[in-house]
Amino acid sequence: LLTPATRRQFVEQVRDDLGDVTCEQAFAQLAEASPQDERRRFAQAQVVDVSVQGDAATATIRVGGRSNSIPLQRTEGRWKIASAPGQ
Repeated sequence: LLTPATRRQFVEQVRDDLGDVTCEQAFAQLAEASPQDERRRFAQAQVVDVSVQGDAATATIRVGGRSNSIPLQRTEGRWKIASAPGQ
């Protein structure tokens, strides 16, 4: 789901809290530590808008009444998130 650069950035962000983990392990640990109502809210997230310019795009995601813009990048023919969570 993340570009290679974003995966590295995310792992660096969580290293102090989670230790030396892979991106997949970090997401799994963070999801497990999240309250169930928060996980349920994110499971109901909706993409409400997408703007594409070449190999870059921005998706607007609505979660529980709040909207956030997520930068995307086309990598090897697939769209991937181009910014680490919280950035």
